[in-house]
Parts: sequence; C-alpha cells; structure tokens
Amino acid sequence: DTGDDTGDDTGDDTGDDTADDTDKMYFETGSHFTAIRNAMRDAGYTGSITSDDLLSFFYAYEVRDAGYVSRADMLSWLSDNKESSPPPEFTYFSETEIRTLVTNKVNALGATLPPAKRQDLIDTYTSTLLGIENVRKEDGEEGFTESQFTDYLQPLVTGEVTKRTDTRTAFGDYNPNEDEVTAYLNNNAGIAAYLEPKQYTLEEAKADLAAELGISVGDIDEETYGVYLNSLVDMTGARTDAQGEDKVQGDITNAADVRSYLDGLDYDTSGLTNEQLLAFAGTGLDTDLGAVTSDYQADNETIEETTARLAEEEAEAQKRIETRTAFGDYDPNEDEVTAYLNNNEGIAAYVDNNTITEAEVKQSLEDQDFVVPEGFDYTQYTGKKPQANLDTATQEWRDANTVTEAEVKLALEDQDFVVPDDFNYDAFTGKNKPDTGIEGQVDTYLEPKQYTREEAKADLA
Repeated sequence: DTGDDTGDDTGDDTGDDTADDTDKMYFETGSHFTAIRNAMRDAGYTGSITSDDLLSFFYAYEVRDAGYVSRADMLSWLSDNKESSPPPEFTYFSETEIRTLVTNKVNALGATLPPAKRQDLIDTYTSTLLGIENVRKEDGEEGFTESQFTDYLQPLVTGEVTKRTDTRTAFGDYNPNEDEVTAYLNNNAGIAAYLEPKQYTLEEAKADLAAELGISVGDIDEETYGVYLNSLVDMTGARTDAQGEDKVQGDITNAADVRSYLDGLDYDTSGLTNEQLLAFAGTGLDTDLGAVTSDYQADNETIEETTARLAEEEAEAQKRIETRTAFGDYDPNEDEVTAYLNNNEGIAAYVDNNTITEAEVKQSLEDQDFVVPEGFDYTQYTGKKPQANLDTATQEWRDANTVTEAEVKLALEDQDFVVPDDFNYDAFTGKNKPDTGIEGQVDTYLEPKQYTREEAKADLA
C-alpha cells in the first residue's frame, strides 16, 4: 500500500491502494453510527447529537456502501444542518494569583514551619501548579478552581507540618534547631546516634567522675556524689558529652590536680605519693587547694628557695674552705673559721697572736735575764697558744730556775740556822739558779759555821 493512510483508516488496505485515505474514518460493519458520532465530534461539533442526525448523515452520503465517513462530508453536513457552537471560554490563574493563593494557604496551614521552609514550599508549589495550569490551558481544558488548589495543597502542607512535628518529637528532651530537624526529616532512626555526643547522661557523668577520681564506677559513693552527678545530667543539648567531661575535670580535684597546683607554686612534689596527694584532695568536691596545702607550704621550701639555700650553703662551705686555707698550718677550729669568714685579712694577725714559737719562748726568757740551757724542751710552750699567756706558760720554769730570799731563809732554817736580820742573801739568790741547788749552797755556807756531832767524833778520835 503506497497511498497516504495517515488518517483514521479502519478499512482493508492489504492490497495496493494508491488512493488518498486522508480524513477518512473507516468502520467495521455494524458500527457505522458510532463512526458518524465520532466524526461529528472530531469535526469540532460539541452540541447534542440525535438519532435523526445520525440517520440524516447516513442516508445523505450512503455511508454503509462506502465503509467510511469522510471528514469533508461531515463538515459539509454540519454546515448545512447544524449551527456552529463556539468553543467554551475558560479562565486561568496567573502566576501572581497562584503565588498569592499558595502563600496564603502555606502560611495558614504551615504556621509552625520555619520561614525559610515555608518560602521553599511556596516557591515549589507555585511552580508546580503554574505548570499544571499552563498545560490545561494549552489543552483547552478548564483551569483549576480555588477549591481545587486548596484540595491539592492541604495534604501536602499538612504532611510537611506533621513530618516536622514528628521529627522534633523524636529528638526527645533535646532542643533541636530548625537545621537539625530538617537534616533528620527523612532519617528519624539516625537521631539517637546524632544525639549521643550532644547529651550528657548520668552514665557518662559517672564514667567521667570515676576516671577523674581514679576509681571504678562501682566504687563511686552515691551518698557523697549523688547530688553532684544528677546536677551534671543534661539531655537538652545545653551540655554536650565533651562539655560534661570538661566540667567534671574542672570541678573535681584529684591527685594530679594537687600535684599540678603545688608544681605551679614551685614545690618539688616528686617525693609525694599518690595517697598523700589524695589526702589533700579529699572528696574532690569544692576543694580549696590553697587551704588544704597551707601546712605543706609552710613546712616545705619551694624549688627556688631550696636552690637558693643550697647555693648559699655551697658558697658558705666554699668560703669556709677558703678561710680555713687562709689559716695555713694553724688548723683553726670551727669557731675560729666562723669568726674570720668575712675577715681573711685579719687571720695573719690572729694566728700570730695565738701561736707561740721556740724563738718567742727563748726570746721571752732571755728578755727576763734567763739563760736557756741546751736541750731545753720548747714543745710544752709552743704551738696554738695565745701570746698573752707566754709569760704565764713559762712561769713555773722561771720559778724553778730562780732562787729567792724566802727560799734561802727557809732552807737555812730547815738546818736549824738562825738567820740574822742583816743576813746577806745575794750570794744565794738570783736567776738561772735551780731551786734544786739551794740545799747544796746552804750546806756549803753552813759547813764551816756549824760543828756537828760527826765532826766532834772525828776530832775526838
């Protein structure tokens, strides 16, 4: 079939038909009236169609024998038998009118929605409805009515409100912002995981407290810490997990805090045990570190103080060494070193005044007209002895080597010699005469002046 069959062709075109079938509406046997009715409508007739109209066209154009209805024939028949009916006139909403209707409805139904969300819905629904309205207009269909707009918008906006309300409810005690609600509108199941780091639970507070105190959760004394722990709990988002942990670390004073505090005051805490540090901390609640460590601070030096003291002691020790060295062979005692720590210049004079040499002993004796004999023992007089005591030190020796009138008189009287008042002692007294020699001198003096029994016997014989 090489002919143009672009029209409605229901006939049998299996053969080679070169005729133009455009605007021909073919029909099967027995369906000619239906074909006529369809052809009338297809030709644009919108009025009522009666059976008389169908029969009139049927007989006028012998449709049964032809097997089709020609559009041209139908237009001709309609022109002769029917008045043309004008196409219906429909009204359509403009974009501005649609936006106004949508805005009013969204704001009324979605008053609880955030402004940004309402605006987004207004823009979306306006665009969608305008598109539908334009398609209807292009197709010659009646446009939307205001009630149809309402019927279209109400379930959509209400659904948005309900969905947002349900999502906000799913956050529980947490106070989500609009962005958070929006983020989880289609993922309520993910809210719990999202909230975990944003809420501070009692379990988390206990875990942080136990970690800060260095004990297990089971060892927490509820009587001591119960009220404090409950005060930490916050499910609204005002205190996150991280913030709760920071607060516990800030509130509770533990051993590390005590050590850090004392370290900050420049004390050497290396010798303090964990038990000692915990004793300062107590329960860790409301601990005044300044007050609880006041005795420790009073009893201990700071590192700076210790360093200064040790440096001072080292300097003092070095100074003592230098002062002791300055005494030379004198070998001073600690009091003497102390006395001259700041007066090394005076040491020489001090040593001289407190050291007696052999020469000084000899000179002292000679200055008193004594002749120091060979082999004289100086050791008992020399060494660390004050110069002022030199005369006193040799007094005994000088006395032993000096004969006095009293000693001579006593020696004579011991021999029963009556010493006359004008007795001349000069031959007996003086220095460099040992006391041990008095008896010999007296014996020599008395020998010619006394007549002893032994002498008488000798003469008698």
